Amino acid sequence: MPIDESIFKDVSPGDELSAEDLRLRMLELQRFLNGGIVPRKVTDGGDFEDSAFIKTQHIEKPEFYASPSPRIEAISSDTIYRKRSNNRLDRYYRHEPTGSVLQDNFTGARDEPSAWQTIEGMSASVFCREACTALVIGSFYVHDSGGGDGFPSLDTLGVTTTRQEAALQTFLLAGRVVGESALFVDKNDGNGSVYVPNTKRRFFSRGAQKYNCRRQNHSFTVPIELSEGMNKISYKCFYRLKARDDRLVKHLYFDSRNFVVDLLYR
Repeated sequence: MPIDESIFKDVSPGDELSAEDLRLRMLELQRFLNGGIVPRKVTDGGDFEDSAFIKTQHIEKPEFYASPSPRIEAISSDTIYRKRSNNRLDRYYRHEPTGSVLQDNFTGARDEPSAWQTIEGMSASVFCREACTALVIGSFYVHDSGGGDGFPSLDTLGVTTTRQEAALQTFLLAGRVVGESALFVDKNDGNGSVYVPNTKRRFFSRGAQKYNCRRQNHSFTVPIELSEGMNKISYKCFYRLKARDDRLVKHLYFDSRNFVVDLLYR
């Protein structure tokens, strides 16, 4: 539908323009630009879409930034991104002394600040020029390493029953959750770092390194609402121990990490 000429009527110098008239003009212009432009013929007889009437000078170029905060700032959206390779030099290591919790479930650990540690390469402080919706996307590989099954080497065990018990213990360990992760957002509104629902992921033991299927890829995509100004977005994990002398778990390794925050202004 073309623009309504009864609203966009001509104004001469000296004419009175009311606030309501100005508001209606802005609303009509917004309607026209956001879906009111329809295909039509141009003066040379070609189609509107094929006329290439938009030139480079009509588009404001985005700004690209590298270190220390890789991002792209544009008109309709800002995109902040982080990337870590599968190289061991880029690996993020977690050990039980660097943030752990003696909890049997996720709910108890969620409110334990000392248990949560930000995964390197999966956080960003973003400045929003206005309140907006952000799309947060992340992916990573994770596996545990170094834990035991509580038995000595199977080669030294001569009793069949004991060997079977060790195999059963290893199998049961592969079902144990040794760590969990989730997305947290701090909008600088006094509420601190708040858990974002539906972003929790669980990490299972490999059963004394016997079940490599537990080396798994995790990913998430979630929309969040951000406030105008500075917002801190971070993906964190905690190491879950069932006892202080728990020796069945030892390390967590995070590889191939990707983290993207897309600020959707328009």
